Amino acid sequence: MAYVVFNYLYRDASNYKAWGAVLLEDDMPGRRSEELGSSLSGVNFVARQLGVRDLRADLWKWSGGLPNEDDHEWHEICGISAATDEDSQTYPVAGFLSAFLNRLERARIPVG
Repeated sequence: MAYVVFNYLYRDASNYKAWGAVLLEDDMPGRRSEELGSSLSGVNFVARQLGVRDLRADLWKWSGGLPNEDDHEWHEICGISAATDEDSQTYPVAGFLSAFLNRLERARIPVG
């Protein structure tokens, strides 16, 4: 089975950033992952609703290990791309692409 990489980030209110990525089994072979990724780029979501790691704690080391007034729950999609062999060895698998996109559709935060 082929994989794609879902890249995302957390950006707090002071614009400090933490990045994350997971592998998804590509069960949608007719869709190009690059086109899909560009159409989702910038979409906001809550990490726990998608079952991906919440990246907020990565920034807490700069604030004494605790949340601060700049924190919120929103994470941002950076893109989806075809996985390389190195990606397959680096990132955890988070399920199938189609199921992930269904969860995203239910979880995404409307913009505007």
